[in-house]
Amino acid sequence: MSNYKSDLHNPDLKNPALEFEELRSKCPVSHTDGFGGGWNISRHEDIVKTTLDPGTFSNAGAIRYPHMPRFPFEADPPLHTPYRKVMQEFFTAKKMITFADKVRPIAIELLEPIVNRGYGDIAKEVHYPMPVRGIIAFLNLPDKDWPRIMHWAEELYYSAAEGDFARRNAAAEELEEYCRAAVADRRENMLDPKEDLLSKMLHSSMEDDSGTVTENLIVGTLHLLLTAGHESTTSSLGIIVNYLATHPEDRKRLQEEPELIPNAIEEILRYESPVQFHPRYVTKDTVIQGQEIKAGEKVFLQWGSGNRDEEVFPDADQCIIDRDTKKSLVFGSGIHKCIGAPIARTQLRVVIEELLKRTGSFQLNGEIQRIGYTRYGVSSLPILFDK
Repeated sequence: MSNYKSDLHNPDLKNPALEFEELRSKCPVSHTDGFGGGWNISRHEDIVKTTLDPGTFSNAGAIRYPHMPRFPFEADPPLHTPYRKVMQEFFTAKKMITFADKVRPIAIELLEPIVNRGYGDIAKEVHYPMPVRGIIAFLNLPDKDWPRIMHWAEELYYSAAEGDFARRNAAAEELEEYCRAAVADRRENMLDPKEDLLSKMLHSSMEDDSGTVTENLIVGTLHLLLTAGHESTTSSLGIIVNYLATHPEDRKRLQEEPELIPNAIEEILRYESPVQFHPRYVTKDTVIQGQEIKAGEKVFLQWGSGNRDEEVFPDADQCIIDRDTKKSLVFGSGIHKCIGAPIARTQLRVVIEELLKRTGSFQLNGEIQRIGYTRYGVSSLPILFDK
């Protein structure tokens, strides 16, 4: 197996589905030189097992900014557990009802001009601003700040993908400064801790290894929510609307059966996953599918491949909008399963509901521009609307 070299981390790879299929059948644990080198884990079963063993496959090694770890994602138990617990109460189904009421007016505000005009680039006009404005509303930050935050998030992603780490660090520092100011302001102007995540974190007794409450961890958590909290949702919106524009029978069915929208969203994103992989850092020698992996090496959990695994999803290369999607890896698996998934799902549902409500049909109106592996989405999506 170690002689098999995967091309998955090639930035020019626009559709990794064929590569995934070959890897799962011929070499489920393949080596890659991309992203500093490591091992691709491509089968659903192996990915899930890996996420359930944080002692061997650590996420703490993923820390990008050592002075400002982005909790709870860049941490393992036991430090991970209290932070996740404090945050979890803000992502309940009850909280999402209130959140949907906050984001629906934003979705309508963004959709109505482009739909009334009858055409436009929905990725640029709706998909990019919507998720960042949504996460700002969730965090009770000023809506006017969204252009700056979106700029920093995009800079972080694209500069890292291009290997321009000086540019990435500059954007990270500017965003960190914003986060520190936001945390300081909230400390001075506390909101109800039952309704505001930042106030709850400032009130809580979360401790780091030294036993003291650290503002760095709160700043890092805000930093994570403002970037990871909307980048993948932007990609997801592009994927979903592109699919519905090119599959009119499914679009029509959702208009007739809107109760299917949440499940259809899960299935479309299983079929075309917006986040293709995450790394884990191996803490001790281990073996996966007969391949020896040494302590200190990395593994890449290939969510997109796991979501196309025929052993788990019959007819995996077909998008079936009423499929049972419980085993989907769109939002990850294990203790690091995306804590913000309810926010993403709520925003996606609200936008698609409002889009389908306002249109009779819609179709592509020119060439789309895709974002390649690893953030597999749509950067430009010209659409023609028919009311």
